[in-house]
Amino acid sequence: MIRSFFREPLVWFLFGGVFFFLLLKMADPLDGDTIIFDDADIISYLQYRSKAFDENAAREAWKAMDEQGRAQIEADYTRDEILYREALKLGLDTNDEVVRRRIIQKMDYVLAGFASLKEEVSEEALRQYYRDNISNYKRGALISFSHWFFDRRKNGIEDAGKRAAAALNFLSHNQKEELPSGSDRFFFQKNYVEQSFGTIESHFGSEFAASVFNEELPLRQWTMPIQSEYGVHLVFVHSLLPSGTLSFEEVAPRVLIDYRRELNGDMRKIAYEKIKSTYHISRVEK
Repeated sequence: MIRSFFREPLVWFLFGGVFFFLLLKMADPLDGDTIIFDDADIISYLQYRSKAFDENAAREAWKAMDEQGRAQIEADYTRDEILYREALKLGLDTNDEVVRRRIIQKMDYVLAGFASLKEEVSEEALRQYYRDNISNYKRGALISFSHWFFDRRKNGIEDAGKRAAAALNFLSHNQKEELPSGSDRFFFQKNYVEQSFGTIESHFGSEFAASVFNEELPLRQWTMPIQSEYGVHLVFVHSLLPSGTLSFEEVAPRVLIDYRRELNGDMRKIAYEKIKSTYHISRVEK
């Protein structure tokens, strides 16, 4: 009976199938719970992790790492691979809108990375971009001044005004910038150098800022008392730079950043449209 059993073609077919399956299992080291990787895998991993798809730069960064740094990267790679495989085993990639959105986000991330690849930008291209977007490179007026402060909380705004007037009289007759006594400590600064309207407004209030930014206010001399939200001030305006357009030389680094950001956005759109062109898209009315 045993001999007849082994003479059956179906039996040998089954034995052959099992043997072939075991052979494939042994030949495929990636099957099951085995993780094997090399430098190429790590370099690819580094590029995706840093969103900088420059193989040479990633390779140099890998070579420059010390033993501890390499061990940490390999541990991170291994952890990600294990969690990814376990997620697939649990079917977490199937019919899950959160996973779908995450994959979309990662693909968008990849497109952004490819778009951010650096290329040489000529000075003429930057100057042309600067001219085309000149409205982005304007600045408001800037003021530099010193002040003496008389706090309204001591004896009211009227007393603060009287003390400020007495101090102005002393400064006018003695041609000095320093008061012997009588002023109060201000909450912020005594001296302001090339500050914007917004900064002065946030420190003193809108009425004070409007007063000191008045182009008719005399320069390099003590002014009549000016009231703020906190009290009264004597102000010595050192300079008032009017608003205007910044020169290319002043904003060249900023122009480069703006140019690259816009260029990268265009490249990202082009990359998406190229992928989109490979799809047939239609909407079905139901």
